[in-house]
Amino acid sequence: MPFSIEAYKRRVNARSAKSRKAKASTLPDENFEGFQKKYLDFCVEKTLDPDHALLKALRTSSFVLTLDGLSGEELASHLAFLQRCSELSQLMLSLGSLAVDRELRKKFDRLGLKKAPAFAKESTAKIIKAVCVACEQSPRLIRLQLKGILITEKQAQHLARTLVKCTQLESINWANSRLGDQGLAEVSVVVGKLPRLVYLNLSVCRLTEKARDHLAKIITLHGALQDESAWSSSLRSQSSVVIVDKPPSLVLDLSHNALGDATVQTLCDALYHDKWTLAIRLCHNRLTCNSYALLHKTLQQSNSTLAVIKVAEEEESNAMKAATHDLSGLAARRIGVLQRFAAESNERRLFLCHLFLEWQVERELVLRICGETGSEVDAPSVGAVSTDSKRSSHQKPKVNAWEEETQNRRSPHPEAVTFLVGRLAVLEQDHRKTLDYVTRLEQENQQLRDELRAVRESQSSVIAPAEEQIIAQLEDAIAHLANQVELLTLEKQSRGVKPALGS
Repeated sequence: MPFSIEAYKRRVNARSAKSRKAKASTLPDENFEGFQKKYLDFCVEKTLDPDHALLKALRTSSFVLTLDGLSGEELASHLAFLQRCSELSQLMLSLGSLAVDRELRKKFDRLGLKKAPAFAKESTAKIIKAVCVACEQSPRLIRLQLKGILITEKQAQHLARTLVKCTQLESINWANSRLGDQGLAEVSVVVGKLPRLVYLNLSVCRLTEKARDHLAKIITLHGALQDESAWSSSLRSQSSVVIVDKPPSLVLDLSHNALGDATVQTLCDALYHDKWTLAIRLCHNRLTCNSYALLHKTLQQSNSTLAVIKVAEEEESNAMKAATHDLSGLAARRIGVLQRFAAESNERRLFLCHLFLEWQVERELVLRICGETGSEVDAPSVGAVSTDSKRSSHQKPKVNAWEEETQNRRSPHPEAVTFLVGRLAVLEQDHRKTLDYVTRLEQENQQLRDELRAVRESQSSVIAPAEEQIIAQLEDAIAHLANQVELLTLEKQSRGVKPALGS
């Protein structure tokens, strides 16, 4: 049953009346928590119907909103509420991902709109402004998504000034934002210096060869920051510490752009001594066999930590798959790196499952990565343990803070992960079947429309002479009747004027 703001008003009024009658404070609401109550009170104030997905997400201090179905007034109200939010953990806005169904089409027709107001340039500027205000008030923000929202160069400057304060960011999704080379130039330094960054999605951002230096800058700055962190922690450690190296964690999605061989050359230079980049996706770019050979050479000679390099999709040609065969088998050879990353926490394990299913990585490999927690992942290597001869036999070895956090967050439930991976794969397959079915229906619908149009044209062009004569007679009769009606009208008007002149 859809949530009604009128029902919420009645419940609030009834509770306040009961509280006044009992001369006691209002009873705590068992259904809604702090952020949710603020949102519902805001909806009452603005006489606005609440968004159900947003209302549910606010329970976990997350702001999740799809802008496709909002009118201009609803968009302005939700942006005003966003600017009031503070201490958010996730801020996820999406535009263009919602299909225009019949109800949404009726709503736009009633409001006189052809598409959602959020697509307008002035609206995107207001959206970015509200996002910047919310980010400044949420220094512990973990996830930022602006999917499908236009980010101009000027707005990228505002985001760059804001992201400096969000040092806890782990995920940034700017897919289909049309960020461009200049926009990436504005944010590359800030993004590269985020200490906890794990995922950066720049797909469908209209990046060209001019963006190659900025992409390399992100990899280089991120690696330098992680090297500095690892070096400082090793200096603070003692000889009796069990040293466990942190696995690489940076995942880049650069698909559906206009990147070419020059970009791959620059990325290979940045990856030559890098050990913190885990996966890169370069599908649907302008790469050639030279790029594949250069990537393979770099990964064989110098880089030993980049575990996944996705350069071809399943629907691409067999020649492309043959040229990228060596790169596609990289993940199987470096599965230990992926398992170390997945063993850090259950959240990261599920993140890899969802990501690799989206990237169309082999399901068996996903199960091996995310379903197994072998002893080679849980136990530290022999060479990494440094023992002290003077240590007492009853004294336990110390561990650093990062290993303690990893031990606490590690989850030994491979069966549940295997089930989730299988379920995600089934859902992904069903989604593809649904898309194929919808495409086939659209093609059949278009074919039927063409046939109907052809039948109508043939019927209108082929008219018998007798029918033409009848149509001509009907047209003459209608014209004659129209003339008679006009004469009668003029006669009535003239009769009404004569007495007035005589008086």
